[in-house]
Amino acid sequence: MRALTMALPAVAFLVVGCTPRIEMWKADRLMVKGKWSEAIAHYQRIAQAHPSSKWAQRARMLEGCAQFRLGSIDEAERTLALARDLNPNGEWADDAEYYLARVRYRKGDLDGAREGFRRLLTAYGDDPKRSNCKALALEELEFLQKREER
Repeated sequence: MRALTMALPAVAFLVVGCTPRIEMWKADRLMVKGKWSEAIAHYQRIAQAHPSSKWAQRARMLEGCAQFRLGSIDEAERTLALARDLNPNGEWADDAEYYLARVRYRKGDLDGAREGFRRLLTAYGDDPKRSNCKALALEELEFLQKREER
C-alpha cells in the first residue's frame, strides 16, 4: 500500500504532463478527418486550459486554420492574430502570421496580405526553423506582384 501511495504522485505527473499533448493529438486527428467544428472545440479547450503554454499558441493557430476551412473568415482572422500575439517570438508565431496573411488575401485585403508576408520575411532573422514559412511568404509576394502587373 505504501508503494502505491508513493507512486501516485509520479503517475499523476505523467498523466497531467501528457494531457496537452494527447489532447492536441486528438484535435489534430479531427483536422485530418476534416471535422473542423469538432477540432475547433478541442483547440479552444486546450488554449483555455493552458493559456500561457506553447500549446495555447499552436492550438489557437490551428483553430484559426479550421475556422478558415469552415469559411468563418472573420473569426479565423481574429483567432490567428491572437495566436501570433500570444508570443510573437514563439514557435508557432510565423505559422500564424502566414495563415493570417492568407486570410487577409482571401478577404480581398491585398495590402494587409502583402504586409503580413513581408513581416514574415523580416521578423525572424535567419532561423532555419522558420525557412518553410519564409519560402511560402516569398512565393505569395511574387504571386501578388505578378497579379498587380497584369
